[in-house]
Amino acid sequence: MESLNWILVYIYSLAHLLGKFFLKILDIVFSFSPFPVKLIDPIGFLIILTIFFLIFIFARGVAKWILIISWFLIFIKLAIVIFGS
Repeated sequence: MESLNWILVYIYSLAHLLGKFFLKILDIVFSFSPFPVKLIDPIGFLIILTIFFLIFIFARGVAKWILIISWFLIFIKLAIVIFGS
């Protein structure tokens, strides 16, 4: 249980820092309106979820190409075995 607590604290701290960084950038770009401090944590968690989502999409694309290339190589190997070399 201690390691789960440590992981959750780490994720929360990372989300808080990312949210604070994002709001700081927004504050620089849109300096005419203050942003509520209550948005730091939700924005940080959304950034983390977006990063996981992008990693998932990338991994799915890579896995798709690995499967396509693997099947292609298997068929080539079968053709070589069937027709001889």
